[in-house]
Amino acid sequence: MKITEFIKTFDVRFTDLNAGNHLSNHMFLAYITDHLSCYLNEHGWSLGNIYGYSTLLTEVSIKFKREVFEFDQVTLRISETNIKSRKLSIHFTATVKDKIVATSVHDYSLMKDNRISSISEDVTKLFLI
Repeated sequence: MKITEFIKTFDVRFTDLNAGNHLSNHMFLAYITDHLSCYLNEHGWSLGNIYGYSTLLTEVSIKFKREVFEFDQVTLRISETNIKSRKLSIHFTATVKDKIVATSVHDYSLMKDNRISSISEDVTKLFLI
């Protein structure tokens, strides 16, 4: 399965809300982490072990377009990936009822032996669009 075809939907619970009664930022990050973790699991890997590398989240940029409320269903998909020698950028799109509610870019480094490593060809293939 290509990475852009992997879609996961989350039911927004009361405990996912902030004081303003909409989805909290940290829960949105948790949804994205879970989405990526499930994609890797489908291929026999995990965030802690992708071809012997562990992942290190180095930067996140989120643009919220609409509020998300309790009982909404948030659908996440990966819209783009960019791979450089030591950086993997993954672009996520979140929708509710086919309307974009947020976009997010997550930058990851891959580590081996507690050092940031170059991204291997095997890892690159796993994340190609």
